[in-house]
Amino acid sequence: MNRVKILFFFSFGISILSFSQTTENISISIIDSETKEPIPFATIHLLNKPNMGWAANMQGIIQIESSLLEIIQSDSLLIKSLGYQQKIIHLNQIKSNNLFIYLSPQTYNLSELIVKPSQDKATNVIQNAIAHRKENSPTSIDHFNCEIYNKTTIDVVPNRDYFSNAQIEKIQANQHRKHLLIYEKYSSSLFQNGTMINESIKSHRLSGFKNPTIENFTTQIQPFHFYEPIIPLFENTYINPISKSGISNYGYQITDTIYVENDTIVGIAYFPKIVNKSLLKGIVHISLKNYAIVKVTAEPAIQELLNLKIEQEYKRIKNHYLPHQLSYQLVFKKYPNKKYGLKLESYTYIKDYQFNLVEIKPVANQNDLVSMDSLRPLSLSLKEQNTYIWADSVGQVKNFDGKLRFINTLSQGKIPFKIIDFDLSQMQYNLHEIFRLGIGVYTNTIFSKRFILGGFIAYGTGDNEKKYGGLMSYKFPKQKIIIEARYKTDVVERGVLEMGFTKKSDFWRTMMKDSLNNSESFRLSVKKNVNNCSFLLGVKKENIQDLNFTYGKLKFTEIYASAIINLNKEKQQFYEPNNLSYKFPILYLTYIKGINQLGGDFTYSRFSSFLEYSYYVERLGKQSIFIAYDRIFGGANLPYYKFISGYGAYCPSLPFYENNYFQTMLPYEFTHTESLVIHLKHTFLKPLYYTKLSEPRISIIQSMGWGRNVFIIANQFKVFDKGYFESGLHVENMIKINYLNLAYIGLGAGVFAKYGDYASSTISDNLVYKINLSMIF
Repeated sequence: MNRVKILFFFSFGISILSFSQTTENISISIIDSETKEPIPFATIHLLNKPNMGWAANMQGIIQIESSLLEIIQSDSLLIKSLGYQQKIIHLNQIKSNNLFIYLSPQTYNLSELIVKPSQDKATNVIQNAIAHRKENSPTSIDHFNCEIYNKTTIDVVPNRDYFSNAQIEKIQANQHRKHLLIYEKYSSSLFQNGTMINESIKSHRLSGFKNPTIENFTTQIQPFHFYEPIIPLFENTYINPISKSGISNYGYQITDTIYVENDTIVGIAYFPKIVNKSLLKGIVHISLKNYAIVKVTAEPAIQELLNLKIEQEYKRIKNHYLPHQLSYQLVFKKYPNKKYGLKLESYTYIKDYQFNLVEIKPVANQNDLVSMDSLRPLSLSLKEQNTYIWADSVGQVKNFDGKLRFINTLSQGKIPFKIIDFDLSQMQYNLHEIFRLGIGVYTNTIFSKRFILGGFIAYGTGDNEKKYGGLMSYKFPKQKIIIEARYKTDVVERGVLEMGFTKKSDFWRTMMKDSLNNSESFRLSVKKNVNNCSFLLGVKKENIQDLNFTYGKLKFTEIYASAIINLNKEKQQFYEPNNLSYKFPILYLTYIKGINQLGGDFTYSRFSSFLEYSYYVERLGKQSIFIAYDRIFGGANLPYYKFISGYGAYCPSLPFYENNYFQTMLPYEFTHTESLVIHLKHTFLKPLYYTKLSEPRISIIQSMGWGRNVFIIANQFKVFDKGYFESGLHVENMIKINYLNLAYIGLGAGVFAKYGDYASSTISDNLVYKINLSMIF
C-alpha cells in the first residue's frame, strides 16, 4: 500500500480599501458560509443585464475591472453557484474593493434535477463537446513544453461529524497562523500527445527540510486534463461525464450562461442517474464557440473514508483550450483519529506554453536549483510564510531530514542506522525454506551518494541451510550509469529467469517456491538509463548443486543483455490507481549466452521476453494483456535446471490469486525449451452494486499456453504442446473491512477451470478456487 503523505488549506489575505476613494478593480471572493472555504467557478451577473457576467476562478475570486464601475453602479449583483442559495448584493452595500460574499449551502434532491436527455439542451451541448473532444484535447498536440508551479499544504482538520460549528470555528481560529506542512515545486515539463514524458525540476522547497526527498505525489492525484473517457482520481477511476459512456450514466442540467467577449460559456451540472462508485458529480463549463472545456469541478458521487474534489481551469492558447490552473482537495475524514482528519490542498499553475519542442534542458544537479522566490507566480500568504519560518526552525532542531529519510528507507523494507541500512527483505516464507530468517547490512547515502557496500546472511528452517552474499555498487549520476558486483551463496528456483530485468516478484507466488537448488554465483553488471528505458549488460558465473535429480554439480558462465522499454514513452508515475490503473505498454527483453569458457560447461542461448499492456474499452472497462515468449537455442546436453518452467500458481495451502499466472497449474508442472503464454483479463468498470460493506467488481480471465521441447528429455517432464487452456471468473471486494479509517481491505474470491487435453475427466478436479486481497479508497 502506498504511503499517504497528506493535507491542506488555502487562506486569503484581506485588504480593506475605501471603495469611494479609489479606482482599483473590485476583487470579490465567494466563500462557503459553513466551511469558510472558497467556492470555485461561482458566477456573478448584473440583475438587470443578465448578459453581463463573470465567473470565479478556482480560488473563488472574481475580478471586475474599474472601467465597468459606471456601467454597473445602477444595478445589483446576482451571485449563484450550484448547491448554494442565490444572493443579491446591491452596489451601495459595497464599501471596499475587496468584497467577501458568503453563500449558504442548499440541498438538492437529485431526482428532481434529472430530465430526459433527448429533451435537455444541456445534453445537446455535452454531445457536441464529445464530438469535438479529440480536436480540443491536449492529446491532439504532438509536442508542447510548459512551466508548472505546484503548491501543496497539509493540515490537521476537525471532523464535522464530531464537533459543532462553533467548536470548529474556535479550532480553526487557533490554526490560522500556520500550516502543518507546505511543499512547492517549479519545473519545466515536456508533453507528447498530452502525456508528460520529461520533467526538469528547477526548484522545490519543503517546509522543515533542507534537502526535500518527497516523491512527486502531490501532482498525481488528478489527471492533467479532463478529456479521457476514464478519469483517474487518487486510487480509483471514474467514467467521464463528457464521454459516450457518460451520456447513459449521467443527467445534465444547465446552471448558468456567461457571455465573454465573442463567446458564450454554458455551465452544466452533471450527476449520476443511478448513484454508483464509478461515477462523479460536479459542474463543467463549455465554450459554445468550439465546445471546449473551460472549467470543470468533479468529485466522486460516493465518498466514504475520504473526501476528494478537483477543479480545473483552461485558457485559450493558439486555438487550443489548455490547462491553466488545476487544484484538488483531499481529506481523510477520520485519520489519524475520529476527531481529526488530514487535509491536503494543492494548486497547480501552468504557463508559457511552447509548441513543437521535442526536448527540455534538464537541471544537472541539486546545486543548479534556483530560489523559489524568483519563480512562484503568487506571493505566499502570511500563513504560508509563517509555516516556513516555524517548520524550518523546528526541522533543524528535530532533524526532519533524518526522520524523512528514515520513513523512506523503512518503506523499502530497511531500517537506517547512521551510515548503514539494515535490510529486512531476507525475512521470508516459502515452501522450501519454510521460514527464512536473515538480515542484510548495506551502506547508505550518508556514507556515500555513489558507492554502496554490503551483504546479507540468512538461514532456512526447512532446508537447514545457511545463505550469504555481498554487494559492491558505484553510480555515475551524470551518465546515469551504475556498475555492480554481486556474490551470493543461496537457493534458486529452476526454470525461472533470475538475471536481467525480469517480471516483478509476486507476493503469493514467491511463497509457493519449492524444490529449490543450491547456488553459488558471482555477477558483474552495468546499468544505463536512457529517457524512460533501462538497459543492462552483465556476466554471471554460477555453480549449481542439484538437489532434485542426478546431475550433480553444474557449472555455468553466462553473458546477458536486458532492456525495459516503455513503448508509450510516458513519464513513470509514483503510484497507480488501485483497481483500474492506467498501464501503458512495457516490453521486457533479455538475451543470455552460455559459454564453455571461464569455467562454464554448457554452450547455449536463451531469449526471454514479455509484454504488459492495459487499456480501456469505453463503456466496458479495462482490458489487460500479458504475453510471454521464451526460447532456448542450442545446448542439447543442457540440464533441466535451465529449462523454462514456473508458469503455475496453484498451491492448495496458499489459495491466493496471482495475476498473470495459471491458477490451475502447479508451479513446476510443465517444462519446455520454447513456450508462448498469454493471459487476458477484463475488469468491468462499474461494480455490481455498492454498500458500505461490499462493492463487488467482476473480472473475466482467460489464459492459454503452448510449449515444446526440441531436446530428448526424460519422461518426467510434461509439455503442454497441445495447448493449456484456463478460464476464470474473479470477483474483488465482496467484503470490505475498515483499515484505520484510512482505507478498506477488500476480500474477493474466484473460480478457475482448466479444459482441453490436460484436463481431468472428473469435473471437480479441473476447478480451483482462489481468494484475493485488495486495498479500496
